[in-house]
Amino acid sequence: MVDTGGVAGELLLDGKSLGTVPGVISIPAGTHQVTLRAPRHVDHVASLKVEGAGRRQSLQVKLLPSFGWLALDTSPAGAVVRVDDQEQGHAPLRLELDAGLRRLTITAPGRRSWVSQVAIQSGQTLDLGVVDLAVPAPVMAAARVAESAAAEPAASAPPAAPAPPPQPAARLQGSLVGALVLMPAGTFIAGSDRREQGRRSNEVQRKVTLTRAFYLAEKEVTNAQFRVFRAQHASGLAMEKSLDLDQQAVSGVSWTDAVEFCNWLSLREGLPVAYERREGRWQLVQPRNHGYRLPTEAEWEYAARRIDGQRWRRLAWGDELPPPAGADNLGGQESLPQRPGPEQRLAAALPEYRDEHAVVAPVGSYARAASGLYDMGGNVSEWTHDVYTSLPEVAPVTDPEGPATDGPHVVRGANWRTASIAELRLAWRDRAAGASQTLGFRVARSVESTP
Repeated sequence: MVDTGGVAGELLLDGKSLGTVPGVISIPAGTHQVTLRAPRHVDHVASLKVEGAGRRQSLQVKLLPSFGWLALDTSPAGAVVRVDDQEQGHAPLRLELDAGLRRLTITAPGRRSWVSQVAIQSGQTLDLGVVDLAVPAPVMAAARVAESAAAEPAASAPPAAPAPPPQPAARLQGSLVGALVLMPAGTFIAGSDRREQGRRSNEVQRKVTLTRAFYLAEKEVTNAQFRVFRAQHASGLAMEKSLDLDQQAVSGVSWTDAVEFCNWLSLREGLPVAYERREGRWQLVQPRNHGYRLPTEAEWEYAARRIDGQRWRRLAWGDELPPPAGADNLGGQESLPQRPGPEQRLAAALPEYRDEHAVVAPVGSYARAASGLYDMGGNVSEWTHDVYTSLPEVAPVTDPEGPATDGPHVVRGANWRTASIAELRLAWRDRAAGASQTLGFRVARSVESTP
């Protein structure tokens, strides 16, 4: 018996059609390759061992649709929506589309057109929320100069100096994640000195040059912001306290969750997506564009340690240990469980340190760093773009992005459970392969290139 959940299709045995499904089909004994095929569904291919001797076996398969859905609204309402240059109607819309990359164009009178690629995934809904269509900048007419008999011939006038390139704004205001702070291009020494207290062997010192300015969100992504993207997300509980309040930093998200949030946010704001699927994994689009992404490990450390381009911090609050009271959300005395039990025995805390938050704090609860960023030294540790390697190259590097391989990704920054001197330092680096209650993220963007 082949059960496809009510989807009518065809069964192929070792590449040859054997009949229609769902239903009872006679199959000879042995091991076979079975393909279930149905219109507008993804082929299901599996190896099936048939026992024979007249025995009845069941095969239950849920065929995935080869289409997904796109939901969106616009501001102003009623904009015309086209997919692959075919008009679909006026927003708000929920469209059923074949899976894959689709060219989306949104237009409205008196507004800039919004054009982007969207990735439609089988059986899933991509919800762009409200797409804001910007008003075009006013076009300034060139002033006409009246001719004069006494005027010098135009040919004798010195050539005008080329206009200097526009300077990037010191801050960008995102539609959802708040302000992003400009980090100028520069060079710094990443890692730590061999003699530094708490140093780990994976903190290789090396000269790193970042040739392109970038923006980094001044605060970590919150639960409320992440739930606009994924409404069902819950960060959970720790020590009977909620990690799921709206203004707490989001936690319990994987690296892939963070990357997909970045792409979704780019689409929401009409920006190019910064990540694309290549060789079965998310990779940065090359050359880098100005869509939302995770900071590279080098960018994260550069921003966390930078004071003014000449001075660099070892710790988020300065260079001295222990941390002063309320320096950041760390593993203080309030993080110890209040009732005896296994969690109490396993917990650790910084001696005599308090920061008034036992678990994840609302973002921006502590002092802003010299770089203009909050919570780089605590609250939740943060995903970065790079795949982890334990021994980075010692030679100077320029704009590193980590190895182009699969593997766990680099995690940077202390968190609300951090109680060791080694992990308080901004040079500390670790890896993670999945979600954790102590792990969140903040977003970055490259500065948009000018022609």
